[in-house]
Amino acid sequence: MKACVALLVLGVALEGCGRPSTPVAPDAALTYQTDDTRKSLGELTVFATARIVPINKSDASPGARFVISAGSLPPGLVLDPDTGAISGVPITPGQFKANIALQRADTILQHTTFNVAVRDQRLVYRESSGAPVELRAGLPATELIASQLRLAPGVTPHFAVADANSLPKGLHIDPTTGRIDGTPTRTGLFDIKVALTLHYQQHARSYVAVVPCWVRLPGSSSTYGGVRG
Repeated sequence: MKACVALLVLGVALEGCGRPSTPVAPDAALTYQTDDTRKSLGELTVFATARIVPINKSDASPGARFVISAGSLPPGLVLDPDTGAISGVPITPGQFKANIALQRADTILQHTTFNVAVRDQRLVYRESSGAPVELRAGLPATELIASQLRLAPGVTPHFAVADANSLPKGLHIDPTTGRIDGTPTRTGLFDIKVALTLHYQQHARSYVAVVPCWVRLPGSSSTYGGVRG
């Protein structure tokens, strides 16, 4: 089932904006739904493709146009006046609210208050309770793989070490995928700091992930110890 974007259908325009200046037709509820089932209710992701469509456009609407009567959509998204589809690539995180109306002549046929939060991408190396990733000195690293980011076409990611001293000797980061490869040579507990920069057109967002990593000798117990690198 497709996830529905949280849209509150109100009989008035946005708070503080007063009532619509044009008459509102009965049963004027307008509902939107995302094309992407992975999106959380009421949330979009920065630098990810978004498409949100009306699912109950009025049948009695020849010549009608969709308009934003108050508020604004997230930067990077646009409203198609003919179909009512909202699409694009959000470029700025934050909370956004807009009143969207299907209007013909001097009558609002349908309308809704559109509420959506745009969140930053989240860089994750391993979903866990926070316990360090365990590697063994002298053996190739196999677990340090970055999570899949939801990026729109045209977004360029670049990974790097935010702190060179945080990376165990023998390991390196792939600048394109973020995967940490190699064979560690030094034991200890490390907080690897990975920097990610996303570039999209003239915009960029930067993030840092801290990846706890325990490098131990082969055959040693699973209880980590020692000092942090």
